[in-house]
Amino acid sequence: ETYDFPQKTKAVIINHQASVTGNHVTLMRRLSEIDPDRTFKVYMPLSYGSRYLKQYCVKYGYKLFKNSFYPILEYMPREKYFDIINKPQVAMFGQKRQEAAGNIGRLLIEGTKVFLREDNPMLKYYRDKGYYVFSFENDLNSIEDLNPLTYDEKVHNRKVWYSTRTYYEDFMPDFFNDEQ
Repeated sequence: ETYDFPQKTKAVIINHQASVTGNHVTLMRRLSEIDPDRTFKVYMPLSYGSRYLKQYCVKYGYKLFKNSFYPILEYMPREKYFDIINKPQVAMFGQKRQEAAGNIGRLLIEGTKVFLREDNPMLKYYRDKGYYVFSFENDLNSIEDLNPLTYDEKVHNRKVWYSTRTYYEDFMPDFFNDEQ
């Protein structure tokens, strides 16, 4: 069985919103340290969340990444958003708590290499399920760590998703049943 993954570009997506728990500056600094020549484009969804943080991230993002920085500032149709976030070969999430589960799950099955914080319980969750998912603190040390997943790793993550997904009906089969 073969899978048709989105064509990946030499780009990184940072977080999913202007969340005060996203630690955007930490992620941007690390990325700028390991890619000082700005060989990667940087996409940053900031269309909702803290207005102050959005403004700060835009200013700091352009300072660090110059014309390689692409903040996403507007709401857009879901499919257009997915078209944008599916392209980067790497995604980094700075939250130390559970957040962005929908985005992270989608990125994993679309073949994106995902880095999560060690303190984020989702790192253990995805690793326990068998996904190739990476630690921001321990696995992101050089530009080579931004290399994309191999095709086999992408297929593995997709297969893990298919074999471990849970349907709503499995949790609460009779919750909406009027005959109780």
